[in-house]
Amino acid sequence: MMSLLSSALAYADKGWHVFPLRPDAKVPLGGNGHLDATVDEATIREWWTSNPDSNIGIACGSVSGITIIDVDGPQGIASSKGVQGVPSTRMIKTPHGFHLYFAYNPGFHTGAGFMSGLDVRNDGGYVVAPP
Repeated sequence: MMSLLSSALAYADKGWHVFPLRPDAKVPLGGNGHLDATVDEATIREWWTSNPDSNIGIACGSVSGITIIDVDGPQGIASSKGVQGVPSTRMIKTPHGFHLYFAYNPGFHTGAGFMSGLDVRNDGGYVVAPP
């Protein structure tokens, strides 16, 4: 398995802006959270060298070029099956469901309750990234 630092750098190589989260949590480690997200290798190395157990946050929206749909629980799975015309995409397993990663779509707004059990993470939002 890749280290958290290696994973953060790999995400940054994709152009996805990352920032550190508290270990085993969704809470930003410090600073301005997703507003501090970067693809700068030196900054990322400094963050994860100082705090090697930090989770990885990915800033969503135009900054990273991604919109993420968060599917939670049985309601979210049921809702997602009812949506037609969804393109194939990357799916990441989460503790309560999964995240669907799409190319950035400015028509979606960050928020809960897009549909029952479906939330959107876009401009101003972030997700916890694997591992």
